[in-house]
Amino acid sequence: MGKQDQGLSTRGREQAQLLQTCLAGRLQGVFTSPLRRARETACGIALDVQEEASFAEMDQGELEGLSVEEALRAFPEFFAAWAIDPAQSAAPGGESLGAVRRRAWEGLRGVHERYRPGEVVMVVSHQMVIASLTCTVLGVSLDRWREHRVGNTQATVVQLGAQPRVLETRILFSEDGHE
Repeated sequence: MGKQDQGLSTRGREQAQLLQTCLAGRLQGVFTSPLRRARETACGIALDVQEEASFAEMDQGELEGLSVEEALRAFPEFFAAWAIDPAQSAAPGGESLGAVRRRAWEGLRGVHERYRPGEVVMVVSHQMVIASLTCTVLGVSLDRWREHRVGNTQATVVQLGAQPRVLETRILFSEDGHE
């Protein structure tokens, strides 16, 4: 969906409410992308939510709103370059995965600096932001982003500090709403 600012579906609102039930009282902070679908999810989890522009989804420029088939037909040069180096290849009128990583990592480090060790903070974001941050924490190249795809209600738990690490990645709720 990229930067398209769509809200949550009925199912998405139900999943956000399940998250609120599961996480009530466990979080010292909740940050969100300014895009409506992320904001609605975050506000379903906590009342005190802070927007952070650095967690917005990748700007896909002229690819926004196109089906995969339409995008592949219209921009074959971009997709060829993206397959080789997503860190440097920007969609026409959009941004590269490297640019996403830089802004999201800066935002995550900024959030980390606001809290004490042991405090738990949630960031509600999007596929490409989470994949790029996961690659960064793991110390792997962005061309491995596909290994870190996330689904709705999936949590990637990281511990920041001197040695950042991924602690866990799991689906919090299945499509039928069970943990």
